[in-house]
Amino acid sequence: MVCRMEQDGTKMGRPTKFREEYINVALDYANTYENHGDVIPTRAGLSDILHCTEDTLANWGKKNADFFGALEAIDTKQKRLLQNKGLRGDFREGMSKFLLSANHDMAEKSETKVSGGLSLEKILSGTDE
Repeated sequence: MVCRMEQDGTKMGRPTKFREEYINVALDYANTYENHGDVIPTRAGLSDILHCTEDTLANWGKKNADFFGALEAIDTKQKRLLQNKGLRGDFREGMSKFLLSANHDMAEKSETKVSGGLSLEKILSGTDE
């Protein structure tokens, strides 16, 4: 187990349960998620397999670049499945849009046009002249 250390070398905090083999477990899950009963690969699915929380996965990803890469592989696979199966109609459109928006920062483009005759001078002077 790995423990965080104080500057004087004494151990602090709870030891991590992270294991190097979790990198391969995560990469394998990205490709075999259906074998675990998942429709798409998710961090929640991986956290269930590893018996930890999604926050723990994120913390491990911050400390280990290879594990972070494995989490990114899961996210990328999820995004592609949502896009492709959403376009083909295999997934409900609303759910695909929601998950793409919530998990992948994608949103429908919307434009707002502002019209009117107010000028900065009118606003600052408080007059309508």
